[in-house]
Amino acid sequence: MSRLFHSIVRPLASSETPGAFLGGLRVMAVDGTVLDVPDSKANAKVFGYPGSRKGTRAAFPKVRVVLLIEAGTHLITDALMCPYRIGERVRALKLLRSVSESMLLMWDARITFLSNGQLHIRSRMPILR
Repeated sequence: MSRLFHSIVRPLASSETPGAFLGGLRVMAVDGTVLDVPDSKANAKVFGYPGSRKGTRAAFPKVRVVLLIEAGTHLITDALMCPYRIGERVRALKLLRSVSESMLLMWDARITFLSNGQLHIRSRMPILR
């Protein structure tokens, strides 16, 4: 499924798509969320449970999903799923593989993981200062 996703998915916005471009750069966003998965031994082993009060356990294991989204179309252009315990920042860094120099990347304050210089070196994309 992963190979199929990555072989098909591409940004689709045109120059006429509202909010898709700024200064000639395609506007992209990184964001993450946490989803419940069915409560099974296999899911608990792979994804884990969030912390809870001593002597209790959360109702469902959680999967962390971090997405690279084309802002103008809301199309998901890259995605990573991982165990709940792995932070959003760690996964967001890996999504830079799908960001090009023709894109402007937005992310929320919780994902500020590198200095602008390090980010530019890793992704070759322009940086707003």
